[in-house]
Amino acid sequence: MPISIKTDLEWGEIFYIKTDPEQIPGMLVGIVYLPGKVLKFRLSYEGEVFEVYDFEVSKEKDNSNI
Repeated sequence: MPISIKTDLEWGEIFYIKTDPEQIPGMLVGIVYLPGKVLKFRLSYEGEVFEVYDFEVSKEKDNSNI
């Protein structure tokens, strides 16, 4: 069964992990689609690639920890 996903995301787009106190930007390098319509983002972050759930990231920097 084919899967089709529509998104306004762009490869290379910058995201911030909400719980990161330093708010270091991560670049979108992949998307993982899991059963139950769950998305995880693969972010290149300080030379490593991390998988985080879509609700754990933001396009906006969180300055509340500064």
